[in-house]
Amino acid sequence: MSIDKQLIAKFINESDVLLNDETHLEFYMSQHLRMNGLYWTVISKQMIDQEIDDSQKNELVAWIKECHDSDKGAFSPYPGHDCHILSTLSAIQLLIIFDDIEFLTEKVFPKVFQYIKSLQLDNGAFKGDTFTEELDTRYSYNSLHILYYVKKYSPQLFKQNELHKVVANGLTYLKRCFNHDGGFGLKPQRESHGAHVWTSFASFAIWDEIDSYFSKQELEDLKWWLSERQNLDGGLNGRPCKLSDCCYSWWCLASLKLINYSSHFKHNKLDCLESIDLQKLKQFIVQCQDDVNGGISDRPGNVVDIFHTCFGLTGMSLIEEILGDQKFKQIDPRFCMLKDIIDSN
Repeated sequence: MSIDKQLIAKFINESDVLLNDETHLEFYMSQHLRMNGLYWTVISKQMIDQEIDDSQKNELVAWIKECHDSDKGAFSPYPGHDCHILSTLSAIQLLIIFDDIEFLTEKVFPKVFQYIKSLQLDNGAFKGDTFTEELDTRYSYNSLHILYYVKKYSPQLFKQNELHKVVANGLTYLKRCFNHDGGFGLKPQRESHGAHVWTSFASFAIWDEIDSYFSKQELEDLKWWLSERQNLDGGLNGRPCKLSDCCYSWWCLASLKLINYSSHFKHNKLDCLESIDLQKLKQFIVQCQDDVNGGISDRPGNVVDIFHTCFGLTGMSLIEEILGDQKFKQIDPRFCMLKDIIDSN
């Protein structure tokens, strides 16, 4: 019982053709997600050991740079579109994966810090762009994730206390999104949701600040809330009383994995992931793969897409790491990138 990697490759290759054909409606309808979609595709390719040759890599890097705004340091989801923090993180991750660190340190990081500062409100929350007032923990995660790379690759660019202030205010805001039931909401006092749990909690893990903001009891509450997400079909949901959805195999499992980063849990004999029936969850993910089109859907029998394919595969990687049946490369639960790439750069 496992994912058919050849079918995944078939789905990705056919999707690439469809999205690059200007005679298809999908070419135009997907432009606002194209940078994120490229990230999901590249991660999926890495999960199934599908190589990206040098000519294709050079072509992709050139396209990513077309989306770069040299004044802001940020990236748009498609050439000619407005910059957004979601597409900016995906672009930076892709350039790290493709090992173009030089472009990041020379052209991106000197400007993107000020861009991120312009998105942060007085209460520590982050907007997604300079045009709207929408708030979302995704925007906080993306901003704090990017700042981690700024500090890692270009520590000389800014005074340490200037960067620390932005990060500290961002983390303080995210702690306000933590609810009494152990989950995180879209904003303070909003309903807990599996995706917002990961975008919030992973931000603390990236900056190694879990124990600075959370007590052991709060982490136990978080673990309990996440453990309660498994339905009878083996899949995980994002909120109580909702249907299972394959993408929560990543959001919830990665969040459970991050609890192990706390000093309160580091010496536990059991990994926090083992509070989930991983065999049943693995079976659910396998059932979500279409045996004709090859991709992975939100639940068995539904239409497949690259979003659920990516997070189904990364969730499977976390599962098999615990079960000892490692057919997929190991993924870092903080960044949703290969551990080898995070450790080597």
